[in-house]
Amino acid sequence: MLPGLTLLLLATPCAGCHLEVHAAFAQTRHARAHDEPLFLASWRRVARRPWCATCHDPLGGDRGLTCEVCHGD
Repeated sequence: MLPGLTLLLLATPCAGCHLEVHAAFAQTRHARAHDEPLFLASWRRVARRPWCATCHDPLGGDRGLTCEVCHGD
């Protein structure tokens, strides 16, 4: 899958009402935190450490940083 694509698909429902915000988000490092090549290489090479997921996958489930991380309940 392309870098950031998973995250953008998860954030897509938000784009229905927040198109401009979603477009801006898609260009950020946050949008690629979970699929960023250096992170993935490290994640695969070194044992998966929980403190890495704190920033790269805070909600768990390999979802990365989605809109709900900051704006969800």
